[in-house]
Amino acid sequence: MLLTIAACQAEEAKTSSPEDDADNAKLVTGRSPSISSTSSSTSLPSPPPEASKKSCPVGMVRIEGGVFRMGAPYAVHPQDDAYLHEVALRSFCLDRHEVTVAAYRECVRRGDCEEPFHNNFSCTWDLPERDNHPINCVDFSRAQRACLAMGKRLPTEEEWEYAARGGSENRTYSWGESAPSGKLSCYNHRETCPVDAHPAGAFGLLGMTGNVWEWTSSSFVKYAGWVPAGQWRVYRGGSYSRRFPKWMKTWVRNRFRPEQWGAHLGFRCAADLSGTVCPAHTTPLENDPTRCLHPNESIPRPPPTEAGPIADDAPPPVVTRSPSFDEDCQRFKPSTPHAYDIRGSSFAQRQKETAKRGCSNRDVGAKFNSVCCP
Repeated sequence: MLLTIAACQAEEAKTSSPEDDADNAKLVTGRSPSISSTSSSTSLPSPPPEASKKSCPVGMVRIEGGVFRMGAPYAVHPQDDAYLHEVALRSFCLDRHEVTVAAYRECVRRGDCEEPFHNNFSCTWDLPERDNHPINCVDFSRAQRACLAMGKRLPTEEEWEYAARGGSENRTYSWGESAPSGKLSCYNHRETCPVDAHPAGAFGLLGMTGNVWEWTSSSFVKYAGWVPAGQWRVYRGGSYSRRFPKWMKTWVRNRFRPEQWGAHLGFRCAADLSGTVCPAHTTPLENDPTRCLHPNESIPRPPPTEAGPIADDAPPPVVTRSPSFDEDCQRFKPSTPHAYDIRGSSFAQRQKETAKRGCSNRDVGAKFNSVCCP
């Protein structure tokens, strides 16, 4: 099956993400008019006073706080999520499933949310039969605004991974260790799935792996105790269009600029619990009500540089033949049966090289494009 990458807004959107979904489904991404027009000029609703509660609201699950090992060993995934470190969290609430089209439509009807982008069939907004599917095609400010309108907030990256991994269980996938399949999650699929279509995972949560990636409130900075800062936002969880298990693992990170959006991207909300305490042998972290300071952890500090893509004017990428993936190309992209590896430079430059050679992406990462060529 041939891959088509289509931008809904501008040509720039095709080359702006370092890890766009690039599998067997049509990718639809875009860029909202500007950060200022979506984040600054539109005032965000204030959460109601009852947002912090001693028990979780209906539709949310209590995630008991604790300490867990966040990230992945370098040998397993030598990228930006490779720094394995211990993190301590307070208890919090998390939506049982991703925010649905129906819930988002009601928020728009009340005047509390902005309509999502929906000028392509892969966006779920205009499809009444998908009311129970996750809302997608929302940028960061729309997701943030919706959560605030519901008296909630976006989860931090740490909270999201803790919930997906089952806390200290450190699950590889939200359901456990079994490899992804269509029975376990919305994976290797042509479109989104109903939010309750698959079995619950850790903490009884639905869809933490697959269906749509989920925005978090966290900035994309390298692990090692950096405070949130910067213009790239983390999203987690994999999506329906991914067909390689590595992208579905609970520690894998992805990122977009706040004004970017895609058919592969939605969100769920979190909420604070009043009266929570830090796990044993940890101490409260000043200016962060969700985190606690672990004895082996230093106080977070501003990052010296922001993690993100290489400049678009970087040196040309290196192209090498990768015949071990020929069989995969022949199966899924028969008109481009020969596999190549395009590595280095920037995502934009790798995309240009891919197009110049008449190739299509079979997999995309922060530093590589695996492509199928004529």
